Amino acid sequence: MIKGVLLANLDSITTDYILERYPRIKQQSDIADKEYHGAALLLINPKYTSDEIYKKCGMYANQLLDKQTTLNEVLNAFPEAERKHWEQLIKVAVRVAWVQRVKDVYRQAKKKILAGEFVDVNNLGFPEWEEL
Repeated sequence: MIKGVLLANLDSITTDYILERYPRIKQQSDIADKEYHGAALLLINPKYTSDEIYKKCGMYANQLLDKQTTLNEVLNAFPEAERKHWEQLIKVAVRVAWVQRVKDVYRQAKKKILAGEFVDVNNLGFPEWEEL
């Protein structure tokens, strides 16, 4: 019974935390941005592959979230004609990677609850949200 209540609270708190910072409308807009800007890069530079674009975006997103670099430093590595597209794709990748980090905290808390350990669901230590 208590586990069920804690799990329900955990679900609610996690969902609210994500949606307050990354609303559904922005998530939907990001889907469109990813498609548009990814396709634009493939047209501008036919040497790119979709896999390469995804890998670079993921790598840069993690570096940005870990504060290993800045967005300007990342963008300066690309030709001027590509930068606006990379900027949008990397910003989307950062938001998606941030959500995954929140979900990692959620999964760890859920695992503890299911194991019968105490979890303060009001103080989970979610990663902070910082818009680029």
